[in-house]
Amino acid sequence: MEDKFRWPRKGDDPFFVKSANPCSPTWASLSWLEGMRIGDSSLALAFKECGDKVVTELERGESIEHPDMYFIPIGYLYRHSLELKMKQVIRLALKLELLEKDQKIVDVLDGHALYPLWNYVKLGAQKLWPGDPGDELKIVEGVIQSLHQLDKSGQGLRYTKDSSGQSTLLNLPTSVDLSHFKDVFEGVFNLLDGCESAFEDTFQTMGDMWQDCGP
Repeated sequence: MEDKFRWPRKGDDPFFVKSANPCSPTWASLSWLEGMRIGDSSLALAFKECGDKVVTELERGESIEHPDMYFIPIGYLYRHSLELKMKQVIRLALKLELLEKDQKIVDVLDGHALYPLWNYVKLGAQKLWPGDPGDELKIVEGVIQSLHQLDKSGQGLRYTKDSSGQSTLLNLPTSVDLSHFKDVFEGVFNLLDGCESAFEDTFQTMGDMWQDCGP
């Protein structure tokens, strides 16, 4: 009978198991990822789905633990998903020349602040769809502003203190309903996913047009 409390054992290796079972639901095959050129958009979805799975598990109400402590890792999963998704949309907007590449946009892409990223996403969307009232854009902007205030640097949902020694816990809301948080984020992610798809389709169409005009 195995001990209930797991201690280190001789021969422990996190990446090797003698009785590997490729049919196991927890078996992860990683060798194909680089060959398929998995990008930030795929990782954004993966981070989001991880957050979704944790919230869905909590919704079952079978855990004896209160969900308070889970908000920070769940929030980080969603926040990082958002950061990756917006960066991917901005890169596509640059390819379409909806945005002009300069040092400022390079710095924003190298950083982790959500609201500056959103400003470029919004600008690209408005240039692709001029005259659109953008009610959904305004709604998403409000959500992103809230998340930006919660964690401006990407440290607030990873550590209890930031690089200046200030407590990141002071920025947390008084309370949050994780199911509601998940539902609101779903809408934000879907809008960004729609922008990404539209940008990709436009880029593909432009490529097809250039081919048709070729010699």
